[in-house]
Amino acid sequence: MTSPFRIHIADLSQTGDSRDVVVTGPAEGWGVELSLVPAGAEASGRFTLTAVGNGVVVRGSVAVPVHNTCYRCLESWDDTVEVDISEMFGDDTLEGVDYAVDGDEIDLEPLLRDELTLAMPLQPSDECDELGGDDASDQNAPPQRGESPFAVLKDFLDGES
Repeated sequence: MTSPFRIHIADLSQTGDSRDVVVTGPAEGWGVELSLVPAGAEASGRFTLTAVGNGVVVRGSVAVPVHNTCYRCLESWDDTVEVDISEMFGDDTLEGVDYAVDGDEIDLEPLLRDELTLAMPLQPSDECDELGGDDASDQNAPPQRGESPFAVLKDFLDGES
């Protein structure tokens, strides 16, 4: 089976040649511990491929649905992560290129997985109000301001002056 993220680029033979592509494919399991792409979900993106020197520049955006779990209260919700991409695919002679041209094809899957995973929150929070039902456990509440523990020193210093 051929990956829907593999793009044939033989028609981009001269510098400056470009073409628009639309890709959609499975992204199940992409993500991090508390932010994962749900089962059966797909990543979809629109890109412009442009031939340059010894490679191809890929520019565009990609989006994927994500299932988040709040790191504080463990409530879950669904969201969408969208990322703008501008990356170079090149041959072995180019320094600093992370993604390779494979014959007459490029594989966008590693790039899309990397970029989307990096855009997902490591500690998602749904702005939960409470963690145990009482106000003392409300992590979003401003801290309680009581009397300063140094107030006694102020009284002590006032008495000596």
